[in-house]
Amino acid sequence: MVDFQFGISRPIVYAWGVATGSAGRENSARLLEVARENGSYATCYTGYNSKRDMPYWKITAVMEDLIEGEAEQA
Repeated sequence: MVDFQFGISRPIVYAWGVATGSAGRENSARLLEVARENGSYATCYTGYNSKRDMPYWKITAVMEDLIEGEAEQA
């Protein structure tokens, strides 16, 4: 599965050495289609209203980029 927040899904952004973008969205859509027909799946999200609301994270992007109202999340 792919995280589709704008800050992560732009084609120029790389996650784990792999370019993200439309291929990831298409592959996840196919995976979800099969999962809906044949089994269970779960979703989760991470987002905070402000930096003060979030707990400690070791992942810098969560602490700096995934804030509601920030330009990348518009």
